[in-house]
Amino acid sequence: LDVRVMPDPVYGLRLPERRLPDSVRRLRAGWRLVAVNMRPWPAAEDEGTYTAVAQALARLAQGGDIAFVGVPMQAGDRVDDAAIRSVLDQLDTAAPTVVLPWEAPVEEVLGAIEASEALISMRLHASLLAHRMDVPAVGIAYDPKVTEHFAQLGLARRCLPLSAGAEQIHHAADAALALGGVVEPDVAQRV
Repeated sequence: LDVRVMPDPVYGLRLPERRLPDSVRRLRAGWRLVAVNMRPWPAAEDEGTYTAVAQALARLAQGGDIAFVGVPMQAGDRVDDAAIRSVLDQLDTAAPTVVLPWEAPVEEVLGAIEASEALISMRLHASLLAHRMDVPAVGIAYDPKVTEHFAQLGLARRCLPLSAGAEQIHHAADAALALGGVVEPDVAQRV
């Protein structure tokens, strides 16, 4: 068996021109955007991951200038939609939220991520694409591939286990937001 380790093909994928959905454009006019991607995962439910993420988002929103954009990555059905909404529906805040339709064109999903100052994501490819577009990301590692992606970029501190509490997630997201929507130069070089 010939096994080869190589970079994820998404690193070399030609990204289409991004298009900002109108709903996100309206939010962006007065708010700093944080993109959110969650996926259904039984262990995330068992660990309380969705509640911890919602609590962390609520803390981020306390500053009064944050809005959240749900970005589903699984095309063809509503797989990510329910998980994203389970987090955003828990928010006990006046922060505006928008969830892109699960059938949104890839140009709009990428546009929403690129327009955000940070991304919080369970999915590897949401984080990888954010990093490619120079957007700081926080990973919630449901699978070792997510942890490995962040480690390869020297960002192990911004990839948290499913068992991470709201305080840890808030701290990582706050640090990502403090970068002003741009990844660190050494991370950009690695990407």
